[in-house]
Amino acid sequence: MSFDIALHEEARQTRVAVTGRVSLGQLASLMHLLEVDSVSWRNDQVLLDLSGVQPLFLPAEKELLAQVARRRLIRRTVQLRWPGDP
Repeated sequence: MSFDIALHEEARQTRVAVTGRVSLGQLASLMHLLEVDSVSWRNDQVLLDLSGVQPLFLPAEKELLAQVARRRLIRRTVQLRWPGDP
């Protein structure tokens, strides 16, 4: 599986955009890396933008990843955007 990650420090939030073919396990591992990297982020709000990932995940998988992200980025307010979200 091949995917890309781009970090955007925006005015009110830090947006982490993930695109490409990625597994749930890879996304969970990414949360650990973001936990370490987020120490230097200036924003408390984080948008984990997964609108460009494939394959589509089941609702239970999405919820699991949301829980992992919120536990890893404990000092941040985390929102996830999935394919099809506005």
